[in-house]
Amino acid sequence: NIAIPSFIAAMFTAYGLHLVFKIQATLHATSALATEVAQGGLELLLSTPLTPAQIVLGHRDAVENVLRRPRATLTMVNLGLAASVLNPRLHIGGREAPAFLALFVGGLLLLWVDTYAIVRMGPWWALKTPNAGRAMFRTLLISSLPTLVGALLIFLVIASAGGGDPTWVFVSFELLLAVLAGICGQHAATRTSLNFRRLASG
Repeated sequence: NIAIPSFIAAMFTAYGLHLVFKIQATLHATSALATEVAQGGLELLLSTPLTPAQIVLGHRDAVENVLRRPRATLTMVNLGLAASVLNPRLHIGGREAPAFLALFVGGLLLLWVDTYAIVRMGPWWALKTPNAGRAMFRTLLISSLPTLVGALLIFLVIASAGGGDPTWVFVSFELLLAVLAGICGQHAATRTSLNFRRLASG
């Protein structure tokens, strides 16, 4: 009697945890760097033998180190949800099971790719917009808006399909988001490396 309600509650809880993690990642990626830019701390750092590339890489490593444990926890959450699809008490049929697996495994893929993108987009916006709140908002908007819009589109596609198999929709959408996040992250990392000294010095 409680298996299905627990499964539904776990799905929504996992979605909330992913959102909290994304906010946490954005906060770590932007706030300290934006504060240093506003206070002129990066100009002092640039007067040391460290190169801009070393500074950027050091910041990226520090942020990823902070996020390593919560990301590992969320990885286990998604793997647990994927494994629970095979639980006979949930009565998930053969047609629905691939869709749920695509949702959970794809969410796991996006967890890692989004972290990659946020850790690289955050410093760019922190340098370009030396206001911690604004830098965080812009990074979070770019990394979250496609997911929210895509979730709405998925709902509309499934509703219009009249109960068809949504697996291909999930897989296509998640792969598209992963590619876009990877491109945005790499583009932001390149711009940060090329413009770091100029932006850090105002």
